[in-house]
Amino acid sequence: QVGDFGYRFIHDSLWKAFYTMLPQLSRNKLHLEIGRVMKAKLRPSKGDCINEDSKRGPLQHITIIHSSVPEMDKNGFFVDRYLCSTVDQLNRGKDLMTDVGEIVELLMMNIKAAELSASDCSWKSALQYLEQITPMLQSDTHWACRYELCLMVNTMHAEINLSLCNFEATKSTVEIILRHGKSIDDTYDAYLLYMRSINSQKRTPDALSIASGVLNKLGVEANWLHQGESAAKDRFRAKTQKLAKKISCKHLAALPLISDQRKLKAIKIFYWLLIAVYGTDLHELVSGKIFQLSIEYGLCEESVNG
Repeated sequence: QVGDFGYRFIHDSLWKAFYTMLPQLSRNKLHLEIGRVMKAKLRPSKGDCINEDSKRGPLQHITIIHSSVPEMDKNGFFVDRYLCSTVDQLNRGKDLMTDVGEIVELLMMNIKAAELSASDCSWKSALQYLEQITPMLQSDTHWACRYELCLMVNTMHAEINLSLCNFEATKSTVEIILRHGKSIDDTYDAYLLYMRSINSQKRTPDALSIASGVLNKLGVEANWLHQGESAAKDRFRAKTQKLAKKISCKHLAALPLISDQRKLKAIKIFYWLLIAVYGTDLHELVSGKIFQLSIEYGLCEESVNG
């Protein structure tokens, strides 16, 4: 029967019957051939690329549009769906690929398909695309020669697992990132994801431990987070109260946006810690630290919590 873009089976059962009759190797070859035909109708949009050498930031710059079917160009949804269908076909035949360039291109297309799925909150689909490539991008060899790509993909893998409440998988991927990360700036997102995971499991002591370590690496003192530091907590409260009395509403309104990226990261850590310690005596102190940092370094989205 003729469909919108060619022929199709009149019933899924007929398709399934013919499909199961094919030997596995024949199926993989057929999927690869179909995927290559579909890929030939894709091209990068002007100024974008689909290779691992792009330095313009992760994911959002790997843009592919359809060039052969005008009706699909007018609606991004159909373009995205076509790309994902292409990747599905190629993934099923990827074991037969021998060209390194084609393998790398499929790797980048899987990243893009995962991003598109995640943007629609299709977390399971996004995870399936990433798991086509993460085993390779978690090895020590690839971290050594493709550091930025491995960092980006593994961070995304951890975030999608967190969205699915796969806490153990999130932890495992975060540990890989922390083992290979070169600096706190590179591993910060992984720490933040781990804190969110811990918060979801209501593990407040672990959240305090992680936050304390990250804040220390960011150059922000937080001794008052530890139990038994009553004197430090009292000094901290006094400092916050004194600062609050000196600040007027007019002063607050005139504060600039924060420019120190490490202090911004610290405020975000305190924000997630604020959720973890809700209902405890530390809630007031964490909120006060957000207030102090915002007054000293400038405002950000999380400043309102101070």
